Amino acid sequence: MPGIQAILWRSGWALLVTLALTPILRDIFRVYQIVDRPGLRKVHEYPIPRLGGIALAAAFALGLIGLHAGGLAGRILPAAALMVLTGVVDDFFNLPAVVKLFGQVAAACVAYWAGLRVPEPAAISFPVTVFWLVLASNAFNLVDGLDGLCAGLGCASAGAMFLLALVRDDVPLEAGSLILAGALLGFLFHNFSRATMFLGDSGALLIGFLLGCYGVMWTEQTGASLSMLAPLLVIGVPVTEVCLSVLRRRVAGRPIFSADQGHMHHRLMERGFSSREAVLMLYAWGAGGGVFAFLLVFPSLRAWRAWIIALFLVFILAGVRELRYSEFKWRRTG
Repeated sequence: MPGIQAILWRSGWALLVTLALTPILRDIFRVYQIVDRPGLRKVHEYPIPRLGGIALAAAFALGLIGLHAGGLAGRILPAAALMVLTGVVDDFFNLPAVVKLFGQVAAACVAYWAGLRVPEPAAISFPVTVFWLVLASNAFNLVDGLDGLCAGLGCASAGAMFLLALVRDDVPLEAGSLILAGALLGFLFHNFSRATMFLGDSGALLIGFLLGCYGVMWTEQTGASLSMLAPLLVIGVPVTEVCLSVLRRRVAGRPIFSADQGHMHHRLMERGFSSREAVLMLYAWGAGGGVFAFLLVFPSLRAWRAWIIALFLVFILAGVRELRYSEFKWRRTG
């Protein structure tokens, strides 16, 4: 197994690759007009190249390949490549939701067959693993609405997973999470406000998928009672976005897969915050989830786990309340 110095070196290498490769791809995409144009549901005012996920995927793969970390590359990279391919095709052709979902499920199945499995009874291990990976992938895709938001939340989540791995001395999880964090940090130099390159679905899906894979890896050595709690807290903000989106649309009588301008970042901006301020607030919210996850797994705090979970729920509900969704207000009748 590699030492922490080797992992740090690979993480730094991933950072440098995205830092250097992203502007090269950006200029190529500009020439061929592979850009995301302004629109009704978008906040940018001029065309910006997308498909930043290609640079992110290349950096992550180069950082991981050749690192002898429990066969991590073989377990993750084939499935991750399929997820990136699904996102690239969607970025070009705007796939129907069913076709896009099929590609995500296929990537999750490849990961399962490669050995990434939630250690539940055999009858439910497969559906639980696939559901979790698809949920994590779509959760990060859903929050990709402002400059630096998805990449920054992904970087914070990867950093939190690295800390969890340190607590348990899980070298493969340390390697995967820190390399992803390095690649995302390099990409943020070109993606934070004002962005010159977007992740696209290829990048957003990849971030969520990899973090979902790390969540599965965490469960492999964790008791059933805590198997998915810590990874769920780590990606608490994107998962909260998914839950809110489904609930809002159901309450309003709209299809749950319909597009709207009611996401968390939209609500913050409607309340008068700038796009940068909204991103920083959601960063802080996401970092808070990582802190709760770390407290949950810290050995000396085992007796306080119920209180930590309760405080996390209060933390999330307090944040949702500040978003002031009209769909959730009590309506008097009569």
